[in-house]
Amino acid sequence: MAGPIVYDLTPIMRSGEERRMTTELFDIPLRLAFVIAGVAIPSLVITVIVGSIIGIYAIFVFFALMVGGVWFFNGRTSKGLKTRNWQAFLAKQQSHNGQFVLSGEVVNLDEATLLIVVRSSRPCIGV
Repeated sequence: MAGPIVYDLTPIMRSGEERRMTTELFDIPLRLAFVIAGVAIPSLVITVIVGSIIGIYAIFVFFALMVGGVWFFNGRTSKGLKTRNWQAFLAKQQSHNGQFVLSGEVVNLDEATLLIVVRSSRPCIGV
């Protein structure tokens, strides 16, 4: 007797986002823990440099960099496919805005020849 049919929903359901990291007081998603750790190191370096210039007020720079970094790397866009903010930023940088693209190739309209495509029941040569 055959068993029940089982489908693998892992690639569809974003299963990695359900993993959590529990420390003494916090229970946060694992991705957010890695983002916070990754953003904290450059933020501390920048805070030390700015702190030598403006003093104790550099703590506001640290918090601003942390909030901005977590929003950029962990947040999602509010419209469309709801991709991560950094993915949307890269997609916008790599887009061909204002260019005509045909089959993945950018078409230079200055060098293109214009043709009229007409539907016909038989081949028409020399139009």
